[in-house]
Amino acid sequence: MNSDERIDALTERTEALTQSVELLSRMHQDNEIRFQGYFDRLTRVMESLAIVVQDHDARIKGLEN
Repeated sequence: MNSDERIDALTERTEALTQSVELLSRMHQDNEIRFQGYFDRLTRVMESLAIVVQDHDARIKGLEN
């Protein structure tokens, strides 16, 4: 393998690595967006459950009195 062939091979490998890193970066960004959506939904559910718990606690205290 002469020097030109080595340079071509290294260039191809570099381009392939660059594409792989770009793909991984896009996948990571997509996952961050998806995770944020899950987290937002989970937060809303937890807030709703907190309201239910407070209402339930108030009813129990009302029955005790």
